[in-house]
Amino acid sequence: MRLQLESPLKDKLNRALEHPLHRDVPIIYARIFISIYEIDDSRDELLLKLAKLNFNFLQNLYKKELCELFR
Repeated sequence: MRLQLESPLKDKLNRALEHPLHRDVPIIYARIFISIYEIDDSRDELLLKLAKLNFNFLQNLYKKELCELFR
C-alpha cells in the first residue's frame, strides 16, 4: 500500500532522503526549504518573509567576504 502525501511534505521527505542534513551545505538547504515552504498551504507568511530576508542577508555577506578574499 502506497501513501499519498501532500506535495510539500513529499518534497521535504524526498529531499531529506536524497541529501541528509549532516551532508548538506546549510545555506543551500535553507534555500531549498524556503522554496518548498512557499507552496505549503499552512505556511506562516511572516516566517517565510523573515527566512527570505535572512537568506538574502547571508548571501550578500558571503559575496562581500568572497570579494575581500580575492582582492
